[in-house]
Amino acid sequence: MHESNASQGIPDSIKSSPLFAIEQRGKFKTKSTKEIRNSPIGIGFETLDRKLFDPEKVYPHLASLGAKWARVQTGWNRCETVRGSYDFSWLDGIVDALRAEGVEPWFNLGYGNKLYMPDSPHESAVGRVPIYYGDETREAWRRFVDALAAHFRGRIKYWEIWNEPNITPFWVPGEPSASDYVEFVRLTQPVIRKRIPDAAIIGFGLSGCHPEYVAEALEAGLGEYLDIVSYHPYRIVPEWDYQTEMETLKMLLAKYAPHVALWQGENGFAATQHGGLPSWSLFNVTEEIQGKWALRRIVSDLIQGAKHSSYFHIVDLVAEYRTSSGQVRNPLIMGLLRGVEYTERPAYHAVRNLSTLLQDFDGRKNGIVRVKRPENTSRFESALPWVSACAGGFQKRGYPLAFWYTPEELQIESAAKAADLDLWIPDLAQIQNPVIVDPLSGELYRPERCQLARSGMLTMKSVPLLDYPLFVTDEGALD
Repeated sequence: MHESNASQGIPDSIKSSPLFAIEQRGKFKTKSTKEIRNSPIGIGFETLDRKLFDPEKVYPHLASLGAKWARVQTGWNRCETVRGSYDFSWLDGIVDALRAEGVEPWFNLGYGNKLYMPDSPHESAVGRVPIYYGDETREAWRRFVDALAAHFRGRIKYWEIWNEPNITPFWVPGEPSASDYVEFVRLTQPVIRKRIPDAAIIGFGLSGCHPEYVAEALEAGLGEYLDIVSYHPYRIVPEWDYQTEMETLKMLLAKYAPHVALWQGENGFAATQHGGLPSWSLFNVTEEIQGKWALRRIVSDLIQGAKHSSYFHIVDLVAEYRTSSGQVRNPLIMGLLRGVEYTERPAYHAVRNLSTLLQDFDGRKNGIVRVKRPENTSRFESALPWVSACAGGFQKRGYPLAFWYTPEELQIESAAKAADLDLWIPDLAQIQNPVIVDPLSGELYRPERCQLARSGMLTMKSVPLLDYPLFVTDEGALD
């Protein structure tokens, strides 16, 4: 086991303040990726079809990160550079190296091939969809998928068909169309299943939620071809309208395809002011804020019922990056690792701590976590603005694992507040030795003023309420 060396987290000024009744108890010890048996946390390993980072410099960091999944793009253009001849050696190296580190790769089948799409402005043929290029290209695509599935049978179980087909940059030359996407899945899925009968098929890779698009595709029968629906909920504040979007997706799946699970398949945040997506307007971004965002993103995904949460990306994409238009985009400075030095950011350690904390994660835990003003709040203080709080519970090896935080805009960097917590969670009596975990810094704390009632309610007095999640559980859940 390895000690986390992240230096961020609850500031010393807060820990020593008489407002907070917590006692520092040491450091949270993380496990290597191989030591972690299972976890819902994944990492983005995309864009190697375009050679946008050096995977050899990443593997040592993956060995300690604890993320058990990696999303890999297959790159038709890189696999078939001569018609009818396939070279999967570059993918073999990636898949085998990931598996050797204890990470399960899953494939994103996507993008075109300039051999069959001469109008593509760049050799990567990003977003070029085979169904718009005639029968020859359709069959060439099916032959490629067949060869790929035959080659990786036994190593790759999860296959995602396309990336963000509901937006123009990744669905050209036609306009985004739910019916066309269903046609494309019908063309592709049987080829995979013929070679790998137990393959898990992932659909959409949605940009956002787009309920009308999803409903139209499901009404057309898409659900019978899928095991999982994936989505990419990019936003500056992770919680903004997120519950509504997730409830909408779950409602549609319950109606048309109740057997289908939900995966958050791609999502990340900038580490610098100008390092995010073009549509973002960022005014105050630091590496510490990125770490807080990553924690909130993963926790939000899991509490809303996603079975998987993937952070984009393992490393900054500083090489020349193009979309379907051929236009060169600014580098994406969103990695857990810095893209030039391949060194670890605070977000890396935050995800690393959370990966160990959520090992043997058993899903959401029914119950209530209520965040209240401290009882000793003065009349003047009670009149000051008081933000709402996000709170919830998970289950880990039978132990409850509860969290709380305030969902404020991270760029504002609001001051910490003291709060009293009431927790009602089944089996809460198993918390005999409560411990608070700060996943940003890896610090452990003992609440000094806590009480477990016979009713099964745990009360903690004067604990920090921060803009990222703290967790409380029993020491027994932490090995």
